Amino acid sequence: MKKQFLLITVLFISILSSNAQKTLEETIAQYDFLKETLRHLSSAPSILVVKVQSPSYKGEAYVFNSSFYHYYKEATKEKCKIDKYCKFAYRDIKRGKYFIISDKDLGEDGSFRKIILNDSVLSISKKGIEFFIRTFFDNEGTFNGECDLSTIIKVLFDAGIKIGFGCEYFVFEIQDPRFYNKNGELVIPLEYRDNKN
Repeated sequence: MKKQFLLITVLFISILSSNAQKTLEETIAQYDFLKETLRHLSSAPSILVVKVQSPSYKGEAYVFNSSFYHYYKEATKEKCKIDKYCKFAYRDIKRGKYFIISDKDLGEDGSFRKIILNDSVLSISKKGIEFFIRTFFDNEGTFNGECDLSTIIKVLFDAGIKIGFGCEYFVFEIQDPRFYNKNGELVIPLEYRDNKN
């Protein structure tokens, strides 16, 4: 009788654990950071990584979401409402479309900045996303480093983490709500932890 009770208990815990994992995976699947980045145009700009082509450069660049919105409206010559813009811009970015820009758009005065990868920052990313975040961000999700941002932006964007600048102090930060508890402290969601236990 005790063996049967133990077996049923283990089976029950296994089912609960499986359901919890499915719920976590569904939550992750429901949050699409790219849609969220495109949709929320505010005084705290988020950052997109897109493929661009200018007369002197072909590769990836990062751009504030509000600047990209204005660029996209001009480039497509459409009076896009935000929902239509989100749908088409989302599709184009996901497909890896190269956006045609001028060299002026890519310079110091332009909206787009080249992604130039830093090998030492990339080597830190190979130790895991949690380690990477803990290395470059404080407990409030604010960037605490001195190195070039383009590699950090690329790593976090590729990991599906919404990033940008805060509106109050204009500091680089993680904007993804999944990374904060109700007290506003940085927490690493399970799917981004280096040790999943």
